Amino acid sequence: MIEINVSRKGDVYCIEEALRAVPYREPAILRLGEGVFHQKIYCDKKDIKFIGDHMDKTVITWSDGAAQPQKHNEEKMGTFRTYTAFFGGERVEVENMTIINAVSQVMRGGQALAAYVDAEVAVFRNVRFLGHQDTLFCAPLPDKENVAKGFSGPRELAPRMANKQYYVDCVIQGDVDFIFGGADAVFERCEIISNDRKSELNGYVTAPSGKKDGLGLVFKDCKFTSDAAPGTVMLGRPWRPEGKTALINCELGAHIHPLGWNKWNSPEEIVCTFAEYGCTGAGADRSGREPWSLELDDKAAAELEARVAQHIKDCLG
Repeated sequence: MIEINVSRKGDVYCIEEALRAVPYREPAILRLGEGVFHQKIYCDKKDIKFIGDHMDKTVITWSDGAAQPQKHNEEKMGTFRTYTAFFGGERVEVENMTIINAVSQVMRGGQALAAYVDAEVAVFRNVRFLGHQDTLFCAPLPDKENVAKGFSGPRELAPRMANKQYYVDCVIQGDVDFIFGGADAVFERCEIISNDRKSELNGYVTAPSGKKDGLGLVFKDCKFTSDAAPGTVMLGRPWRPEGKTALINCELGAHIHPLGWNKWNSPEEIVCTFAEYGCTGAGADRSGREPWSLELDDKAAAELEARVAQHIKDCLG
């Protein structure tokens, strides 16, 4: 096991330098000390763990936005080149830190990923993800892009693989489609914060694109919070027609729109799956929800929770 201390007083200060020192197949731990790392990182290793000092003390930040030109030409970056941190490979674990894409906070630079997660198995504990539009991308990409060069970036030509992701005790903040992608991902005891854009519609929390038989994006015992006006945030919309999001025993603030969900560009026949069970709070009233969204009964909820429990077990190994 390789172990590297990354800090001003450690083995190295540059996270990328530490990653270059790790052979692909060698398990490794990178311990990130207290401080702000103004660094863009790309990690693609077999088995690696990043451990920070604390969510509030270890910060990785960068400022690339989709509307910005690339440094070597005038072509815009596009969404999937903007990540502050890219996590690929076979297994990655990240703990006790904050990952920020700061571009939108400064200049509203369009879509801007804090994290692009495309490892076969990924586990995040006590991690804060901060951004605006497209904060957290839970890969894989859909099979086909809707616009030319829409997927330009690290995985545009790679085979799509089924990814298992688990986020526990995390904080995820953004506004438009800020948790999105095709992974099977479980979020447990997380705080999901919607930015107040001072708009009539302040955004959409999720934009799933997974397959119909997949787990999709599942939120269990999470809190959905915001300073935005009541009824101005949608829980989700399908990035692809078969996208799935489910909420189990979550607390929903008053900012959640009464309709809850939006069908976006789905075909006339709704094939996406958006479901809720046992949710509480001012935004949990289902009397005004879209009629095609689901309120799970006890049996269906138990079956989903069994799948979630197995998913978490698989992620934790």
